[in-house]
Amino acid sequence: MIPGPGLRRWLSQGFKMIRTDLWAWLGALFIVIIGTKLSLFWAGPALLSGLFGMALKRFDGMPLRATDSLAFRSFWSPWALVLPYYGLVAAWLLGSGLAFHGLDALAATYLPVNPLEVPLSSEAMAVVLAAWYLPLIFCGLFIQAALFHSWPLVAEGMRGWRAIDRSREEAAGHFWSLFRLCTLLTMLVCVTAFLALPFAVCVMVAAYRSRFGGDAPREPAREVRRARAPLGVGPAWGAGDAAIIQRCEDPSLSGARPQIEEATKSPTHIAECEYAVLLVPLEGGGYAVEVPALTGCVTEGRTLTEALLMAERAIKDHLQLLRKDDAPLPQQQDHVLVNLGAAQEAFVRKVTVAVRDKAQE
Repeated sequence: MIPGPGLRRWLSQGFKMIRTDLWAWLGALFIVIIGTKLSLFWAGPALLSGLFGMALKRFDGMPLRATDSLAFRSFWSPWALVLPYYGLVAAWLLGSGLAFHGLDALAATYLPVNPLEVPLSSEAMAVVLAAWYLPLIFCGLFIQAALFHSWPLVAEGMRGWRAIDRSREEAAGHFWSLFRLCTLLTMLVCVTAFLALPFAVCVMVAAYRSRFGGDAPREPAREVRRARAPLGVGPAWGAGDAAIIQRCEDPSLSGARPQIEEATKSPTHIAECEYAVLLVPLEGGGYAVEVPALTGCVTEGRTLTEALLMAERAIKDHLQLLRKDDAPLPQQQDHVLVNLGAAQEAFVRKVTVAVRDKAQE
């Protein structure tokens, strides 16, 4: 997305994402700060990637908890994003030391009075320090803009160096807008003593989603009902904004299967079909995807965005095969029963696909 109106939209989206889960974000920030200090900064990059994971969940409409900041995908991949800053500081210190000793040697050789030994007033010292630190700050913001999208990419499971390359490619087209945004967010975080860090993370995720899929953060789940599963099913079920997952009370059905009550109506236009999609988080990361109304229509994705995209493709391919065989298109039912096995939680989303009429093929 090109800057201008995009910057204002990202800022407003970041504020919206923070406002609805303020206490969860404050708790997560406390965990990040304490965990970073107790680990002597070793856990800092991983915990920061956990914050980005929280922001991605909030953007996709999932409920948040403060402990979600501990659910980072990798401990070492975020360190690849920190190493360029360490390299910058090391190069700056080395260059400053060599420059200082070189100037001192030249002044001692060619000047009667060494200007480096002359005491300076407070105003002159401030000017010297500003001239000394400004190149470091500028280069740091330059690196931050180039790596702008790398933190959300790592939070979604991409390797560190691959995320850096991908971020650099994506940032090339709108680098200076990202540079201005990084400058604004860095100043805000520094002025607020890191209290605005969750807001900065949410703004960065909003900008990331505008480039990698998704235009606006969804509303969080309107209702979450937790029920004790009597027959060995996972102890809790989560609900997305398109469905309510609740315990099935019908004794004629197989005991512990949760009932998904879907408000979606049957598609009325043959060229546009809408189906409920069930997304089950996997233990090793990613999501298993099933379309209950379409028997055998299953897929998976590494991230929620990728899972929804794969679901859309799978539904479209499934319907195209049915159209090719002159079979009627299945209709989305008002109630769908799904056996999730030992899954701990599930999310339901609506996916709409356009199916070309056979007469137009």
